[in-house]
This record gives sequence, C-alpha cells and structure tokens, in this order.
Amino acid sequence: MDPSSAASPLKRRACVACTTAKAKCSPHHTSHTICERCHRLGKQCVFLDLPERRRRPQSARVAFPTGRVSQVKALEDKLDALSAEIAALKQQNNGSGSVFTPQSGVSITPESNLDSSPRHPPDHGRSDIIDRSWITMSEAEHLIAIFKANFIPRFPFVTLSPNETASYLRKHSPFLFLCVVAVPLYTNPPLQHKIGEEIRRQLSLRLLFNAERSMDLLRGLLVHSAWYQYFAHQGHGQLFMLSQLCVTLAYDLGLPEGYLEKARSDDNGKRAVLGVFWLSVTTSRILQKPVGMKHTRSLDDWSLGFAVGPEDASDTAIQPMIMLQAFAFRFIEAFPNSFLKEEEQQSEVPLHATYPFLLELENIKDKIRKDGVSSEIVNYIELEILHLEIWVSQVAFVPQQKQQITFTVVPGAVPDETQFLWQKIRKIQESLERLLQMPADEMYCMPLLLQLWLCGSLTWLGRALGRLLRAIMANGTAAPDEAWKISEAQRVVDEVRYLTSADAISQKFEATYGSLLKNNEVDGSSELGRLLHHIRMIKRSYYFHVQRITGKSLVERNVLDETGQEVWGGGDSELSAMNFGDLGGGEDFDVGMWTSINDFLFFDDGFRGEQLYE
Repeated sequence: MDPSSAASPLKRRACVACTTAKAKCSPHHTSHTICERCHRLGKQCVFLDLPERRRRPQSARVAFPTGRVSQVKALEDKLDALSAEIAALKQQNNGSGSVFTPQSGVSITPESNLDSSPRHPPDHGRSDIIDRSWITMSEAEHLIAIFKANFIPRFPFVTLSPNETASYLRKHSPFLFLCVVAVPLYTNPPLQHKIGEEIRRQLSLRLLFNAERSMDLLRGLLVHSAWYQYFAHQGHGQLFMLSQLCVTLAYDLGLPEGYLEKARSDDNGKRAVLGVFWLSVTTSRILQKPVGMKHTRSLDDWSLGFAVGPEDASDTAIQPMIMLQAFAFRFIEAFPNSFLKEEEQQSEVPLHATYPFLLELENIKDKIRKDGVSSEIVNYIELEILHLEIWVSQVAFVPQQKQQITFTVVPGAVPDETQFLWQKIRKIQESLERLLQMPADEMYCMPLLLQLWLCGSLTWLGRALGRLLRAIMANGTAAPDEAWKISEAQRVVDEVRYLTSADAISQKFEATYGSLLKNNEVDGSSELGRLLHHIRMIKRSYYFHVQRITGKSLVERNVLDETGQEVWGGGDSELSAMNFGDLGGGEDFDVGMWTSINDFLFFDDGFRGEQLYE
C-alpha cells in the first residue's frame, strides 16, 4: 500500500483496527501513517484506499441517469403533449364560425357549434373564451371598463386596479376574468348564459375536482354570486350554496383569522373577507337560512380602515354596507328563530322587544347620512335601511308555532298595534316608491337583492294589510257594528292600494327587463320571468284573501293585470267551488287551473324569499 495515498486528507478514513473496535481514529502528531490508538497499543495501522473500495466504474455511472435528468425529460415530454393539444384546440376553434350581433357588439358562437363543444371543461389556461372566439380582446376590455364604472361602485368588495386589464386578468386570474366579463353582458342573454355555463364548469373542475383554493376563485365567485340573477335557472337555485362556497374558500385560504399575524393582509384579501360576510348575512337573511360567517371586530376595523384611507373610490361604500349587515347579524343572534320557516319557530317575539333594535338602526342611519355615501349607492343604502326597518318590525308578527293564529284585540292595545301596522305599511310603500323611481340603468347594475326586495315588500305589504283587516273584523261582535267594520275595512283597502302597487312593480319590470326577456325568448323559465309570474299570481289571489277575511267583496272583481287579462271575472257560485285549503296552516291553495301559490301566500305565511332562487 502507498503510504502517501493513506496520508492524503481527501482519502483518509479510519484504520482497520479502529474500524473493527468502533473507536475514534485520530492521526498521530508525528506521522500521518499511524493513528494515536495504534501507536499507543503498538498495533499495525493499516488504511484502506477509498477509491479502490468505494468508487464504481465510470461505465456504471453513465448507464444510469440521475433523477433530475429523468424529471427534466418527463417535463419536456408533457410540454410537447400540451403544445400539441393546444394547437389542436386552436385549429378546431378557428374552424368554427361566429355570428356578430350589432346590438350587443359581442360575437356569439352559433348554437350548432355549442353541441360540438367538449362536455368537460378544459383546464384554465388552455383554451378560454378568447381562444374560442366567443368575444375578442377589445370586447373584453370594453366589458371590464363597464364593470369598473357601473358595477364595482355597487359591490365594492371586488375592485380592479388600473393594471388589472383584460390581458392581465386573462393570464393571472382567468376565473375572475370570466366572471367579470359575463356580468355586463345582460344585453346579450344568450352569450351571458353560455359564459355562465362555462363559469359553472370551471368552478366544478378547479374547486371540486382539483381541490384548488385561490384568491382568483374567491373573487370570481363573489362577483358571480352578487349578480346571480343573470345566471340562475328555475328549479336549480344555487345562491345559498354559492355563498357557503365563498365562506369555505375564505376559511381554507386562512383569510378571516390569518390577517393579524401572517403577511397576507393585502387589501384585496380584506375586501374579499368583507364581501363574504356581506354575502353570507344578506343571503341568510333573505333566504331564511343559517349565517355562514360570524361577525368579528376585525371586520369593523378593516371596514373603518377603508373608510379612513380608501385606496379605491368605491372603498368608502364598504363601511356603511358592513355596518348594516353587522346590525342584521346581531338581530339574528338575538332572535335566532325570527328568520326561519314558520314550522321551525318556537315562540312569538314581544312587540316591545324590537324597539331597542329599531333605535339602534336609527342611530346607524344618522351616522351613515352624516358621513355621506357616494351617489352610486345612495339608493341602495336607503333601500337597505328601509328593508331592515321592515324586517325588524316583521318579527313581532311572525307566529312562532305552526297553528291557526286568531288575532284577538285587547282593549287599550289596539291603537298601539294598529299604529305600528300603519307605520310599517308606510315604510313598505316608501321602499316600493324608491324602487319604482330607480332608473333602469341603475337597476341593471344592482346586486340580486333588488328583485328580492320587490317581492319581499309586496309580500309584507299584503301581510300587514291582512293583519289590519283582521283587527277590524275582530273588534266587537254586535250586529250594529258590522256596517262599521265593513266601512273601515274598505277604507283600509283603498288606502293601502295593494293592486296598484303590484301593477306598478309589474310595469316597472316589464319596462326595464322586457326587451331582455324577449331577446332570450323567456316565458317564465328565467328568474326575471318567474318573478313577473309570481307577481301575477299574487294579484290573482288578492281578491280571495280579502273575501276570506272580511266575508265581503271589497275589491273590484274585474281588475285587469298588466297584460290586459282579467284577474277574476267569475261569480259567487264559481268562487264557492274553489278549493282554498287552510291558509293559516300553509296548505296548498289551488285556484282553478292555476298552479299552487303556497310559497307566496302573503297573509298568514311569512315571505320565503328562497322560493325565488331555490
């Protein structure tokens, strides 16, 4: 053995004796050819040559490539396969024609080509609506500009910076890009519904199949849910499910609880969490479902931060919107059964129990008006305040058990309760008047709550009217009082003008959305068409409800609806043959050939807004 090689520090290892004894082997200070232990014990110190013992032949190393080379080669193969697939998709899309609609300025793929499209959604980044020639990049830029100018001020929880152009969103936030360009397409319902189907496919693929969690999905889902009225399908309502998906995404991303300690406190994330809270409480309140996201102090701090130092012009609208929903959340916590369906309620809320909340809402209203709000959302804020006032007062009149409620008038309590009912009717009429005066362009850009407010106000107005009529008819039993009762009931009917309000709402919706419904060839199948249908059904049932309460015909029978058809032209014999069912218990109520309107009984049942979208 060559001693020089054993002394080499690069090849030096423990000697054979130390290795066998599993002892420490240190070179002797006088020579590198012997270790301290062998010198002390007088043993022969032998070192093995590491290259002869460990090194493998050069041919063996060349024959087997390393793992990194294998990974690079595999990635190159996948890239080649993806490039070939993209080229094939582009060739297929270029071969399909497009039809340009002058009215909307957006290209639409013919229906014949829709059936030949893939049944399963492609992964984002491969082939989007631009590659498929559904719209062009210039049209996408125009739609995003419309969204920034008209829609963001009314839903300030998803904003777009000047740098977030169509090309930027398409590359970095493809799902948000898809949702944003779809909302302003209300003038082109076929294309809007087509993109809506693509949104659902992308959502199911990325969120459920790929288990993806990203700000792109959360922000896009908030936009899609806020204007869900343009994408809903009758019998397949998903509004509450979408709101719950937003809550799940926010928590999976760690947004609600992660801002205090993690470096994720960007403004877009804060806006998204505030938007999820707004959507969760609002949807739960309107659809009478449990609230998905709780109110915390952090939400108030973030909304205050946007009010004090707004980054975007729409940020000033965040605080008043969150303040109102935080109030609604506290009210729901105080009366957890107040927004549930009647068969789930347990006890009636005393009338005086709502007064502290009405006082708190009055203070919030004064603060909002003092601070001021932007002109784009002033109508929204005023309508929301009115709606909350009506909603709070509504709780005192919701029966908490499923039973026939007899409205018994207690001496001395009638003026207070009657006055409360009249105040409620005035609030409802004021909210309806504000809605009727709203310009059509503003109605297009409002979130979906506008339609729910209309039906809710109309339903609550009928219910308050029914309570007043019952109070009048229950006041005394002597025969001489019958004429007075009928006279007072007729005065109430004339003062409330329920059919006039229903006609005005129908005409407003026909004037605003009529052209869209005709373009889409909708006859009661869309949510807007279904809304008009429900209003007609309420009008048709109005006469029978008043007849049932008073026993007299206090409204004109031959009342024409907005289509010029008679609401009811039959006589008393035909009326007696109708099957009314049990209104108090919520049984089905069939009127001749008409379908059941159990979901819209407005005297004994509370307003169930989920029937619009669920």
